[in-house]
Amino acid sequence: MLIDAAARELPQIGLEDALRVLVVMAEKRDPRFPRAAARLAARITTERGLDLAESRYVLALAETLPLQPETIKLALDGYCRRR
Repeated sequence: MLIDAAARELPQIGLEDALRVLVVMAEKRDPRFPRAAARLAARITTERGLDLAESRYVLALAETLPLQPETIKLALDGYCRRR
């Protein structure tokens, strides 16, 4: 709930912060996780101009985030920071 409240205060959430929120959702087994993971993968794909193969990889990483949050976060973080 604290994350929800803080996120509502921001005009826009950057990719890195959105990933942090998604990691918390994954760790807490939040029922909103699947939709949030899909949205983050779509944002990364769009904002970083990924091709089809990279898009599939990012979506797969987002989907499996609950299995190994810290490890998978590192891989996704590379895409979030990419310019």
